[in-house]
Amino acid sequence: MSGGLARPRCPLSVVTYCPGMDADIWVPITVASIGALFVTVNTVVSRFTAKGAAVLGARQRRRDVDLETLSAYGDALFAAANAVQSYMWYGSDEMHSRMKVSPEEWAAARPEVERAQHAVELLRFAAGALPSGGPGQWLSVYKAHDEVLELLISVVHAPGSGGRTAADIWGDATSRQPDAIVRAMSAVNELKRELVEKYPVTFPKLSLWSMRRRPS
Repeated sequence: MSGGLARPRCPLSVVTYCPGMDADIWVPITVASIGALFVTVNTVVSRFTAKGAAVLGARQRRRDVDLETLSAYGDALFAAANAVQSYMWYGSDEMHSRMKVSPEEWAAARPEVERAQHAVELLRFAAGALPSGGPGQWLSVYKAHDEVLELLISVVHAPGSGGRTAADIWGDATSRQPDAIVRAMSAVNELKRELVEKYPVTFPKLSLWSMRRRPS
């Protein structure tokens, strides 16, 4: 054993200076520790930013799909309402008011009837793409759709088993304003405005726990 004094043994620390530890050893350790801390903080911040951007992007894509679906439904609703209105406005009174029509009268009205029936079926198809069991803001659209679809089908299929003519059904429906068509279009426009006004543009609030979770 050397006759010199033994160097004190001291646990390695970045905040406590040990007597006997050379400055040229302590300073690099401190610098390395600070650098490691900076890298860790930067990694966490980057992960939060990436996660927030991913969540925000997903919410925006979902909102875009909702808006596109609602717009497609609104177009189908307008087309169906326009087709049925054209049938009622420009078709013959005899076709609308009588329980039975002659083959000649049916042949003359057939293009308008078929156009209206086709538009109503497209409306039914477009409604199938609306979110099933969606949030409460969609309820007004669902309710208005059921009412207007029942009206349009009743008109183009009249006279039905109830013995009511197309003129009877249309007259009752349009005598009370706003009618089912106006209410349905208003519900679509109001929901579209709400979806646009509440379009997600801010980063969501995330927690460390949400960062640790893995997709199931």
